[in-house]
Amino acid sequence: MAFHQGTRADFLFEANESQSGKSKLAELVGAVYGEEPTRISQRFKGVGSVDESISRALLKGCPFILIDNWRGDLDSQFLECVVTSGGRVDARALRTAADVNADRYIFFLTSNGMSATTDLCNRAALVRIVKRQGYRFPFFPEGSLPNHVRANCHRYLSAVFHIVEEWHRLGKPRTDEARHSFAEWAGALDWIIQNLFGLSNLLDGNAEALARVKHRDLAVLRQLCMALEKITSSTAFCVRLALRM
Repeated sequence: MAFHQGTRADFLFEANESQSGKSKLAELVGAVYGEEPTRISQRFKGVGSVDESISRALLKGCPFILIDNWRGDLDSQFLECVVTSGGRVDARALRTAADVNADRYIFFLTSNGMSATTDLCNRAALVRIVKRQGYRFPFFPEGSLPNHVRANCHRYLSAVFHIVEEWHRLGKPRTDEARHSFAEWAGALDWIIQNLFGLSNLLDGNAEALARVKHRDLAVLRQLCMALEKITSSTAFCVRLALRM
């Protein structure tokens, strides 16, 4: 969050099915600030590595960067450096190079099945989305929900500022949440989530879910279980069949 200086987590959005709203959620966060995230797509052909794509996105200056619909392994030491630097990094793309303040950027990753390095997972906060069958996002005079939020970002951003103002008024309290590499960030957000919104702990289940992302075999097993779930409603049967395979 903007009120916290220094290291902060990147966000991994995963869902049990495609078209669940992962990218839309990233768009909505950017729309609150009147921004549209810079998108990075996975490339299997052509020139340019993921590191170069990240550098190009940094040089554009948009504070929100969306690595969208990633499949398979994600291994980028540069991304890890950007997330943890707490300062300036050297961004290079084609013939352009610049010293960039990494504190001003937030990364979103969306995937229905990916694996990542341990270091990258330790820097992530995972958001799991369950698709609501038959649900349709509302339409507004401005069009889609992100367009509506972007057009009225002053109203939505004022709500964010009000929350930060209340947290600051109460003395910027934090919980003793220590299940994340960025304990200061996690403690502040955890206190806000529990005390201002009345929700459960911010990181409940986060470590267990990221443990799966760290291991490619478990990521593949998750994909298999989701595929089996589509053909049978029995969870126990899915587990037995997956174990046999």
